[in-house]
Amino acid sequence: MKKVERIQFKFTKKRLLGFEIIPFKEFLKPSKMPILIKPYRIEFYNIIFVVKGEGLHEIDFVEYPYHTGDLILISKDRVHRFHYNENLEGYFIMFTEEFLYEFLGDNTVEILDLFKQTYMNPIVKFLSKTQSLENDQLRLLYNFYSQRDMELRVEIISSTFRTLMLLIKQKYLKIDKVIKQKNNNIFLQFANLVDKHMKEIKTVESYADMMYVSKKTVNLMTRKAVDMSAKQFIINRLILEIKRNLCFENKSIGEISDELGFTESSNMTKFFKKYAGITPKEFRKINKYE
Repeated sequence: MKKVERIQFKFTKKRLLGFEIIPFKEFLKPSKMPILIKPYRIEFYNIIFVVKGEGLHEIDFVEYPYHTGDLILISKDRVHRFHYNENLEGYFIMFTEEFLYEFLGDNTVEILDLFKQTYMNPIVKFLSKTQSLENDQLRLLYNFYSQRDMELRVEIISSTFRTLMLLIKQKYLKIDKVIKQKNNNIFLQFANLVDKHMKEIKTVESYADMMYVSKKTVNLMTRKAVDMSAKQFIINRLILEIKRNLCFENKSIGEISDELGFTESSNMTKFFKKYAGITPKEFRKINKYE
């Protein structure tokens, strides 16, 4: 079994900013598709804007259907792959976390939070099928990026990009399931802590204590943000991490169990079978990528 390829942001003269916007027709070339249709883990952030067309995009073992006007927000370290579709029109925006901190400064957190908020539901209905402010802003960003000899190019690109991200956030916050940002900060803090400590901490009570709030509050904010209990959120993240290791790492089940904090490999096997429906060994056999 081969490890999933980790794709780093490749810096060139064109991409010195740690930022790139590229049309589908330049990115999804037939010659690249043997690589793109395989799963790979990105070490930067990616936004896919679907100006025209529909299809499926796989992120962490889940296939998400998209349509004209949708955008897909993909956080760094997620595993995803393309389903080839030659009729798509749109853009990819790729950027590093370093780009955000260097050129957007204090505004970085609001952008990273948006990726956390959409982690469970990465599809956002954004672009209009007709002329709109959002479509104009996207084209404007691409035009600025394409002009190599423009004065204050970096400042203009970063400012235009932030405006586009604010428009995305505004659209996303209109969704009924999403609560106001002030309250959602509790969920974002909880999600961050789970990512950092899920190997050693697996109870909602422990995370609530770390946040100095009640278990009930963590549950309430998690349910409002992603429509599941805090316990289920922890379980889902553990299951996802086990799946990633089974498919994309040359590790034994015992090694994966140790790394994720299970006292015995049999305990991880029982846990995985209870929530995934099959054993880790069966899952690896079905989903093995050569």
